[in-house]
Amino acid sequence: MKSILQKRYKKLKPIKNNKSQPSSASYEVEINFKLFVKEIKKNDEKILINNEIKLNRIKIFDKIEEKETLYIITDKENLEEVEKLLINNKNSKIIEEGVLSQNIEPIIKKEVDELFRYENSMCKIKYEIDNLIKYGSGFFCEIDDNDIPFKVALFTCNHIINEDHINNSKIINLEYMNEQKEIKITGERRIYTDKFWDYTCIEIIETDNIINFKEIKNLLKVEANALKNNYPNKQIFILQYPKGDVLAFSSGKILTNDNGKLMHTASTLEGSSGSPLITKFSKSCIGIHKGFHENILCNIGISFDLIIDNIKNKIYKNNMIISEIEINEVNLSSNIINSYENAIKEGLKFDDSSNKVDKNEEEIKNCIIEINGKRLNNFQYNYTFKEKGIYTIKYKFPKLLKSTNFMFYNCQNLTNLDLSNLDTKQCKNMCGMFSGCMLLKEIKMSNINTEQVHNMSWMFNECTSLKDLNISNFNTNNVTNMSYMFTRCSSLNNLNILNLNTQNVTNTSEMFWGCKSLTKLNLEHFKTQNLVNMERMFFGCSSLKDLDLSSFTTNKVTNMEGAFAECFNLINLKISTFSTENVINMKEMFFRCKSLQSLDLSNFNTKNIEIMDGLFADCDLLESLNLLNFNTDKISNLHWLFSGCLKLKKHKIITKNKKILNQLLQS
Repeated sequence: MKSILQKRYKKLKPIKNNKSQPSSASYEVEINFKLFVKEIKKNDEKILINNEIKLNRIKIFDKIEEKETLYIITDKENLEEVEKLLINNKNSKIIEEGVLSQNIEPIIKKEVDELFRYENSMCKIKYEIDNLIKYGSGFFCEIDDNDIPFKVALFTCNHIINEDHINNSKIINLEYMNEQKEIKITGERRIYTDKFWDYTCIEIIETDNIINFKEIKNLLKVEANALKNNYPNKQIFILQYPKGDVLAFSSGKILTNDNGKLMHTASTLEGSSGSPLITKFSKSCIGIHKGFHENILCNIGISFDLIIDNIKNKIYKNNMIISEIEINEVNLSSNIINSYENAIKEGLKFDDSSNKVDKNEEEIKNCIIEINGKRLNNFQYNYTFKEKGIYTIKYKFPKLLKSTNFMFYNCQNLTNLDLSNLDTKQCKNMCGMFSGCMLLKEIKMSNINTEQVHNMSWMFNECTSLKDLNISNFNTNNVTNMSYMFTRCSSLNNLNILNLNTQNVTNTSEMFWGCKSLTKLNLEHFKTQNLVNMERMFFGCSSLKDLDLSSFTTNKVTNMEGAFAECFNLINLKISTFSTENVINMKEMFFRCKSLQSLDLSNFNTKNIEIMDGLFADCDLLESLNLLNFNTDKISNLHWLFSGCLKLKKHKIITKNKKILNQLLQS
């Protein structure tokens, strides 16, 4: 597009004083005030530019901008009005294109032409507030920062695109290069927005078909360190869509940087919010224009120093793990994080239409690991500790995890984990997450989100030092697999699973296997209507004395092998609601339940059972047994059915089955 600067203007001589002109136009100190406008007119005896910017706004700069000349650049049609604005300003003139570079030092033609090369970075955003249609500016920018997990983003202000807009509309409409485009809001897209600092950053991906990713080097670039030094009087440009009209620009200077708030003199109009603040020499983007500050009568922007830091905080604050490990050997190579790679690989999905892998192969490398505050230069699974002691390790993940599958598997020196800031709302697999963490004593995960998780098998397997575990906050509505979940948690004494929803769980095999320190287990809320496999579910829970499973529905269960085996101290077992018509395997179901004295299994339907070996073997104190409805037609051999049942006698068994009686006599 052609900029207004590329049009010709005739020279005008200074006009004599007009008493009707406002006093602000006749300042002795002259101001550098450049502006593109389409309309300049009088209103209530004050000159307004586009009905918006009062000329007396420039008074605030009268001491800062000494010895500079007031320039207003506009269309030919407005020259008469411009004439009036130039009254009493010395050396005022309208500049022709041919002498532009000789007369306006801050804006030379070469720089203007170069500035408009970034037209492909700019977009116009239409939005609605209180049923009123408004316009704002936005821009696409390349981000060159290793801690930011994406390279191209759309930036604008929060008051243009905010949380409500994103959550309600799910689509962002914009005009880019004179074409209507849209950005679809999905759970995969990273979006960071902040109402207080008034910015919004939206990740742009190739499938948006807006930006040519092969030519992103031609976009504006974020310069997050541009204002670390010498920010006062830094010359800047602003590309903008004032009033939602054609692309225009203005220039000015940075006055102050107040902790990331940039006070600047570049002229803007309504619709300019969300525009980039661009440096004169590097043509890098140092901030976002926010609006006009009424208290101090100047424009304000937000620096990218602040924005990038804020984005990093949002990325990592909500997706960070803090762990503590204890090293007792010098030069010990320890596993500090095992399988973040697995978490990423599960997120690599194939597109059926193109058969191409989603481009996240390097995502694992974006995980930041810090040990005692020192960042590792390269991603590492294992780290050699040169001194004994306690080490704090922080893992900062740039992308929401879809899986924590065996994430800390076999991290044998890990003692404490804080998952309070780990965002797992997209996580579907937590299989083996802490498996083999034999020294782990505490896990903070009161805020963990498990609503999408379907697999929790092996999750706490072999956490042999864990004594207390409260996962009552877990949402397990979608979990189907809880097998081996607490296997070998041999020190676990207090387990709170009161709110676990098990209605969709099909597999609980070895769920509590080897939890020999558990003295009580409340499962009255368990709903097991879809349970198929409960093999060795309570195997080795040797400290349990009472177990109430009256809430269990087992009509789909096919495998009950060893379900209560080696529950040495179990005295009271409530399983009167068990339905066993589909069970095939009951091998060693009550093996070595040495404290059980009586069992009423009259409700058991065993017509489909094929294996019953050692069902009551080594139940030393068992004296009374009701097997009224036991059917053994499909069983060829009842090996060791009553082996070691020294107190059980024929007259204490209730049964109609001769095979069972014969087996008792032979034992």
